[in-house]
Amino acid sequence: MLASMLLDPHAPGHRLDDLARRLLQYEMITISTLIGEEGVPMDTVPLERVGPYAAEDADVTLRLYDALMPRLEAAGMAALLRDVEAPLATVLAAMETWGIRCDPEELERQGEMLRERAEALREEILTIAGCSFNLDSPRQLADVLFGRLGLKPRKRTKTGYSTDAEVLAILAEEEDPADPRTAVPRLLLDYRQLTKLIGTYIGSLQEAIDPVTGRIHTTFHQLVTATGRLASHNPNLQNIPVRTDLGRQIRKAFVAPPGHVLICADYSQIELRLLAHLSQDPGLIEAFNRDEDIHAAVASRVFRVPMDQVTREQRTHAKTINFGIIYGVTPYGLSRRIPGLDVAAAARLLDHYKERVPGIGAFMRRCIDQALEHGYVTTLLGRRRAIPEIRASSRRQRSLGERLAINSVVQGSAADLIKVAMVNIQRRIDDDGLPLKLLLQIHDELVFEAPAEEAEALSELVCREMEGALALRVPLKAEAGAGPDWMSAK
Repeated sequence: MLASMLLDPHAPGHRLDDLARRLLQYEMITISTLIGEEGVPMDTVPLERVGPYAAEDADVTLRLYDALMPRLEAAGMAALLRDVEAPLATVLAAMETWGIRCDPEELERQGEMLRERAEALREEILTIAGCSFNLDSPRQLADVLFGRLGLKPRKRTKTGYSTDAEVLAILAEEEDPADPRTAVPRLLLDYRQLTKLIGTYIGSLQEAIDPVTGRIHTTFHQLVTATGRLASHNPNLQNIPVRTDLGRQIRKAFVAPPGHVLICADYSQIELRLLAHLSQDPGLIEAFNRDEDIHAAVASRVFRVPMDQVTREQRTHAKTINFGIIYGVTPYGLSRRIPGLDVAAAARLLDHYKERVPGIGAFMRRCIDQALEHGYVTTLLGRRRAIPEIRASSRRQRSLGERLAINSVVQGSAADLIKVAMVNIQRRIDDDGLPLKLLLQIHDELVFEAPAEEAEALSELVCREMEGALALRVPLKAEAGAGPDWMSAK
């Protein structure tokens, strides 16, 4: 099943019976033929009928192995399956079984606080508007914002003026302290953030706590994303907010049992380090090897000033491009991220960046060329991602394909890296009998549970394993913290 997903993640099904039907033209015995529609107990089914059903799984698995492995070898992904994805399946099973402890009382306390703040914001918005209306109704909200309050509409939809987050963010940037009406977009964004935290996280997390274990047992999926990144659902613990103070507070509800702590270890600037390795840009490689401030180092090259003379604005511009380039940022996108920069100036800045950091431009071209020639790009460990958009007739779709080609190589390589680290760490845990349990993976972050008295030594071990997962042209850097809950350990 893993082999099939690596070879063709967009195929209609990867279950054993799907693969048997599609690849072997074989129809497997269904459980309903044994236990019927009523679902009689399996131990009441005659052995001569249960035996073939049970043996069939092993037989079909072997036949599928013989059918898929030659294709995987030809695609250069056999080692990826053998050394990373297959052992990772066992790691993820253990993580799901163990789960992470969650404090329902802390969740309830946070939920009450968020509800009070949301209600206060709602009342403030209604007071400024001078009328009662439903904040969650786009039509009513548009009438108030662009009619009653007289704010300038920014985007029209089929049903009227848009009040989405993008429009509200633009309006919020134009807030005038002397005019209370202009504060409403900012207040609405805050209100929406609170209601999302309440509805999406607080409620779902409370429902997900197992009444027996007191833990949340999420389900991990290792090959459902195009780049190979892990996904999590029921509930999604990879999407717990971290960018805002209110969002980070939710992590306080994830706790260690008595006598234990949570250890949080994450990679530092992992995608930029991989970009330096993949692009082979000498300047980036040297900056990381010398442990320099990478954003200041790039700003020094782009703006042609000594490192010690780089201004805060120049560093910020370089940082924005450094991270944006991974996602194929366009001049328009860059102009939206840097206040006061128009599209033409953003285009010049991007061109200047690629000229002064030539390895990046060459790397981007290689990614696009590979996608054009083969229809896919490959990560550091050979994982393929198909990029059908690159050959589309639409210019917009082709541009999307180019951005995906670049991002997929970097983000997919980061996914490869942390999966290798997870497998290696779990192997150390098993081989050495370490009192350490891997609980969660959140893209470039790993969360563990450990005895409090051994936290320092185990944190150091985790960082060493993460930093030694793959040999790159630049050093990998991992940092770890420990605490009684997820928030304090971060």
